[in-house]
Amino acid sequence: MQNACDSASPQFPDGLAARRALEKVFGKKPVLMREGGSIPILAAFREKLGRDSLLLALASPDCRAHAPDENFPVENFLAGIRLNRALLEELSKPDRT
Repeated sequence: MQNACDSASPQFPDGLAARRALEKVFGKKPVLMREGGSIPILAAFREKLGRDSLLLALASPDCRAHAPDENFPVENFLAGIRLNRALLEELSKPDRT
């Protein structure tokens, strides 16, 4: 049986859909990695929706997140739009596993 922490696993249907979407958009298999840090609102999402969140990174390591010279290239933004579309397509498939 799947518990709440498994729902965002890259091995479960939502995670597999995300991996397929990432590969479709970027043309390569995604690199799976765990990152530190937290996003407080995710606990509220889990509490209210009963599901974990699946975070897909679009920033490059040299984007300097939260630094005075933080940046996010326009191409990354456009890739995020393509990724959202591909992910919604994957999640809408009735037989996704």
